[in-house]
Amino acid sequence: MLRQWGEDGVPVEERILGVGKNMRPNMIQFFRCRNLLVEDVLIRNPAMWSLHFVFSQNITVRRIEIYSTNSQGDGVDLDSSSYAHVHDSKFNTNDDCVVVKSGRDADGRRVGIPSTHIVVERCKFSGRWGGITIGSEMSGGVRKVFCRDCEINAPDYPGRYPVKHALYVKTNSDRGGVIDGVHLRNVFGQNVEREVLFVSMYYQNGGTKGFFPRIENLTIDRMRINGGKVAATFRGFPQQHIRNVWITNSTFTGITEPNLVENTDGLVFRNTTINGVVPA
Repeated sequence: MLRQWGEDGVPVEERILGVGKNMRPNMIQFFRCRNLLVEDVLIRNPAMWSLHFVFSQNITVRRIEIYSTNSQGDGVDLDSSSYAHVHDSKFNTNDDCVVVKSGRDADGRRVGIPSTHIVVERCKFSGRWGGITIGSEMSGGVRKVFCRDCEINAPDYPGRYPVKHALYVKTNSDRGGVIDGVHLRNVFGQNVEREVLFVSMYYQNGGTKGFFPRIENLTIDRMRINGGKVAATFRGFPQQHIRNVWITNSTFTGITEPNLVENTDGLVFRNTTINGVVPA
């Protein structure tokens, strides 16, 4: 219903839901706020997302811990929000850990507020899906996301689920929008369940609306992962390729399947090995 209202352009004030609609709330949501500090708290078992920032700026999240067991139990969601610093925190989630979003489909394109200038550092990720995730709701655009010095599936913080993807970028042709500039440095860890780097325009079978997103300018430097299904999967559309990806000074060991690369231009591996072999 919500998606259809967005596609039909129903005015927001007329989108009224109530008893019997089974809408799960976020645990904590900040809407159109500035100069926010969230620190030294444990957030446990939200109904949906744990900590959700919407249309907000100048955000600091530090020394928090999130434990979620419900589905869609994201950790921190930065949604059409900018100038955010998430650091020295722990995520044991039943979905993505730190997520960057900017609206979905027609509504996201109409509002058009990107998420920009986001820094994540010195965090520990144990979550059912992504450590650092972009999307899938990114129709307003995502730019300048930086992550460094973070650990995946730390032995001293194992979590309920192993992380499926250290970097998880997901979108489709219903979304449109631009992802420009996602940078990871010194992200390390072990036992990633699926693809370590997973960047795909084919989320939920790729969509049907013909709003082809752009994904470009991704860098991964000094990544060290021991254990995973695939080191790198990049899947763009024939109509819109992924562009400019640099993977440098990195080591992937214990990888069981080859990389999958489709419709991706400017993919560079430099000083990088997968199971001791320099990728082609």
